[in-house]
Amino acid sequence: MRLDEFLKTSNYYVCENTKHYFIGNFDVNYIEINKLYNHFLNTGENLINNYVKLIHLQWEENPFIFEEQKHFLDYSLEMMRKLSVMNVDFYIECRFLIKKGYDNYNNWILKNSGKKRRDAQNFISRKKIREFIFKRDNYRCLCCDSNKKLSIDHIIPVNKNGKNKISNLQTLCKSCNSKKSDKYKDYR
Repeated sequence: MRLDEFLKTSNYYVCENTKHYFIGNFDVNYIEINKLYNHFLNTGENLINNYVKLIHLQWEENPFIFEEQKHFLDYSLEMMRKLSVMNVDFYIECRFLIKKGYDNYNNWILKNSGKKRRDAQNFISRKKIREFIFKRDNYRCLCCDSNKKLSIDHIIPVNKNGKNKISNLQTLCKSCNSKKSDKYKDYR
C-alpha cells in the first residue's frame, strides 16, 4: 500500500483534486505520518485515526470522555509514545486532557446517578409497589428461593438506564441483590 492509499484509510482524510488534508486538522506533521505509515507496513496496524483523534483532543477545552474512549485514547497515546510520533509536550497535554475528560464524565455520572438513585429508592419504597412485587414473586427470592430479608431489585439497573417500572422489578434477598450488584440479570 502506498502512502496516499494509507492516508485514505483515515475517516478524517479528505482528498479533493489537489487538496489533501485532515478534517479540522491543519497542523499534521508528515514526519509523524511517515512513522505511522512505516509502523503500518511493518505490523499491519493502522494508527492514523488514533493519531488524528489525539490531535482533535488537544482542541477540546472541556473534554467529555467515557470509559471506552478512555481506553482507546490511552492505547493511542501509548502507541504514539512508543513510535516517537509526538514530542513530550504533546504527550503530557494529551495525558492531562484524557484524565480531565474522564473526570468530567465521572463527575457527570455521579451528579446524575444520585438523582436517579434517589428516584429509584422512592419508587421501590412505596408500600403498594413493594407489596405487589413481593406477592407477584410469591414472597421468595427469585435467585435462591429464600424467603428471608427480601428486597426489591431493578432488573436493568438504574445507573444503566433502567426504568422505575413494575416490569423492571424483581424480588431478591439482600444477599443475592448484593451479589448481582449493577449487572443485568432477570431471574423471572
